Amino acid sequence: MKDQGTIRGTLVVPLLAGAAVLGLTLFGLINLTGRTGLRKAHEARRIVGVDSYEVRGSTDIRFVLSRKRIGDPVEIRFGPDDGPPVVRDTVIPYYSQQTFPLALVLMGGFSFLAGFVVLLFRPGDRRARIFYWLSLSFGATVIVGGGTYGVHGRLANLLPGVLFNIAYPMTLALLLWFARSYAPARPRSRPVLFWSVPALWGVLLSSTFLVSQLGPSIGAYRLREVFKHVFRFYVIIVGIAALVEFARALRSTDSEEDRAQIKWYLIGLAAGLGPFLAFNQLPLVVMDRPLLSESFALVFFLLIPVFMVISILQFRLLRVNIVFHRGLVYSILTVFTLGVFLLAVEGLRRVFPRATATGNVVITLGAAVFIAVLLSPGRRAIQDFVDQLFFRQAYDYRRAVRTFRAAAPGIIDADDLIALHAGTMRRALPTSTVGLLVHGPRRLVGLDEGAAAKLGVLALDAGRTWARAARVRTFEDLDFSREDVLESAGAEIVLALPRGAGTPPGLLVFGRKLSGHRFTKEDIGLIETLGGELAVNLGRIRIQEQMIYERASREKTEELVRLKTEFISSVAHELRTPITSLDGLSGLLRSGKVGDPDKRQRLLGLLAGECGRLTRFLTNVLDYGQIEGEAKVYAPRPTDLGPILREVADLVRESQTGGEAVIRVDVPGAAVTVLADADAVRQAVLNLLDNALKYSPERKEVTLSLTAGPEAAVIAVKDRGMGIGPEDLERIFEAFFRSPGAVAHDPSGVGLGLRIVRHIMDAHGGRVVVESEPGKGSVFRLVFPQEGVKP
Repeated sequence: MKDQGTIRGTLVVPLLAGAAVLGLTLFGLINLTGRTGLRKAHEARRIVGVDSYEVRGSTDIRFVLSRKRIGDPVEIRFGPDDGPPVVRDTVIPYYSQQTFPLALVLMGGFSFLAGFVVLLFRPGDRRARIFYWLSLSFGATVIVGGGTYGVHGRLANLLPGVLFNIAYPMTLALLLWFARSYAPARPRSRPVLFWSVPALWGVLLSSTFLVSQLGPSIGAYRLREVFKHVFRFYVIIVGIAALVEFARALRSTDSEEDRAQIKWYLIGLAAGLGPFLAFNQLPLVVMDRPLLSESFALVFFLLIPVFMVISILQFRLLRVNIVFHRGLVYSILTVFTLGVFLLAVEGLRRVFPRATATGNVVITLGAAVFIAVLLSPGRRAIQDFVDQLFFRQAYDYRRAVRTFRAAAPGIIDADDLIALHAGTMRRALPTSTVGLLVHGPRRLVGLDEGAAAKLGVLALDAGRTWARAARVRTFEDLDFSREDVLESAGAEIVLALPRGAGTPPGLLVFGRKLSGHRFTKEDIGLIETLGGELAVNLGRIRIQEQMIYERASREKTEELVRLKTEFISSVAHELRTPITSLDGLSGLLRSGKVGDPDKRQRLLGLLAGECGRLTRFLTNVLDYGQIEGEAKVYAPRPTDLGPILREVADLVRESQTGGEAVIRVDVPGAAVTVLADADAVRQAVLNLLDNALKYSPERKEVTLSLTAGPEAAVIAVKDRGMGIGPEDLERIFEAFFRSPGAVAHDPSGVGLGLRIVRHIMDAHGGRVVVESEPGKGSVFRLVFPQEGVKP
């Protein structure tokens, strides 16, 4: 989340730029009030020249007048008609004969206000920032109104015209960019290429405008008009593209909030941009004359910022999935109807341009009749459409229930099932709260502890539904006896989960409808149907969990029995061998048959070796018992590792028979001291050395080495035995694990030695490192940490 200070810092530049645009726009508005014009009597005749310029139409006249101020003299030349060929007059205020476009000024002002409000309230929202620049660009375009209005031949007065020529193409591009922010992801776009097109139009329109005014050059002005004609294609294409992008977004988005926003944008664009494109820009491209004047068509644009600012502020500022009241929607529908009426009046006046005062009244009445005939029969259908589109009164219960029933059986986790239910309910019936309180085991979802405690007094009668009378439209099968409890908990509908096989007792809790409407009978039906489905599947999951637990417990018990049996068998085998050897050796020595002192000494060595082997085995078994019972305790103290390695090597050599084992010891001359339990270290090395000799098939060569570095002391036990497969490297430290190869080589052993080695090293803060290759031997390293080393 962005830091608030960072967000405020990023606001400075946009606000300063917006203030500059607003100031330049107001300057253009001031210039607009001084727009120059000719008397209507002159404009009714065919003008062929003004002052020294030959003119070809109204656009050329507009260029000439842009160079003049109110009261300047002007010479007007006319084509052949009944009047004088030349008239000398003065330039008059344009709006002395025309209505000042106050609606456009108010529209632009509202657009600026909307942009600043949205940015200030939602500075971290990317769409709000796009909307901000869109609002500024749109406001500047409609207020300034045109490049040549109010220039009066002054250099400073050219700045609003430049702003207009840049803002006009940018407005369309920003609208499309805003629409694309809602559209589904597409291949990575290139913003530079996207913005280069409106920038090129801005450069073309601005440069020809400046050349025409600074020249002055009517040829450059005519070239600008050619560019404007081509530019209308761009306006139509981008406008339609924006509508298409919003339609794509509406069809593909899964967010109910985004869908509601996009619906408002689509209606705003269709009602605002649609008439401008259909009745002004497109006719200009096709017939070179509009069906509606640009000023009149732009009035519909007022709907665009209205719809957009409502959507952004309501959905993004308040962060609720709100549904607007009917009054607002019907008011907008009324405004749209009025717009259609005005459009009909304008169209009839163009069809009958020479109508008298009486004719104008007839035209107005005719338009009213036309609107009545066109809209009245469909008024109910339009209202129904609005209700269904915005107020969601016709819920698609079958689809919601079908979706839940299809997805629920595949869910094996109760939390996932509850999330699916909550999501389905929020999409079908948006409410402020969708909560669940389940007992045994207790689950609390979507509710706080305070609300849960208050609702805990409700009886868990299966299928019982409590409600607040003022919040429902139906009274069938509802319990209103605990309204005080529901109100204190912030709930309006509470359903006790229907009970079935395995279903735990619980409550489903719903807050107010976000539409502000009361719950209908259909709403209650949906709540009870999906509540029943939730209860059934919670029961199924509970039974499955019990079955899985029982199966796991049974398998664990069987595994423990198997391990116990194998352990007892292995212990018996391990004990039998040394005990048999001890019995035989002791009997032989007692018999007196061995008189040779050297032979007796060798037999006594074998007897001692078997006793040592038996002692080590019993020590491992007892230590493992202490480890499993978490009772094993070590007494670390400064210990020199070198003597321990020599002692272990001598002990193992004495226990070997036949002299076939070679044990090499590589220990530094200087003491290598670590903080360790000497007996534990001795036991770990003995276990590794025993394994090394045990799993060396022919060449029983083992090297014990000790190295001391700046970070650790390392004891290494290297053999040339059978090695360990990569699939067994991690499992060799598990209790009772013996690889199939190890068992085949030597059936004796219970698989505790390496488990004890790892426990010893973990207790000393060290680690065991293994390197092995099947058929080539292994290296086990005991690494003691730096802080315990004193070389």
